[in-house]
Amino acid sequence: MSREDFEEKKLELLTNLKLNMVEIDELQRRTVEQANCVKWKKERSKRLTASNFGKICKLRKTTSRKNSVISVLYQSEYFHGTAATRYGIQFESIAKDEFEKLFGYKVAPAGCLLTLICHFWQQHQMGLLRMIQ
Repeated sequence: MSREDFEEKKLELLTNLKLNMVEIDELQRRTVEQANCVKWKKERSKRLTASNFGKICKLRKTTSRKNSVISVLYQSEYFHGTAATRYGIQFESIAKDEFEKLFGYKVAPAGCLLTLICHFWQQHQMGLLRMIQ
């Protein structure tokens, strides 16, 4: 691929990731089921998550950039959970209920949380907090 073609494709990708505030709100509402939602998985695969951002920032000089990119791009095909993530999924509703009782907040489901500033960045929240009135 020529340098010009690469730059054109890069610009096209970044442009397609841009959403306005209405589109961001709609995407968040349509993806509250997170891992059980095809749209959530699709949107997540196009963006850099906080955990992947951390991995990239911590790369050593000797770490293969090629292998790191492949790992980020294709990790969802190979990752089927760890004991910790399975535990979290199993007890998430109990933890949510206890948190609400203890702190007086209501935890609402959250989908893809995007920002207007960095269109390629996806924030991950387990839920949105609302004060119980």
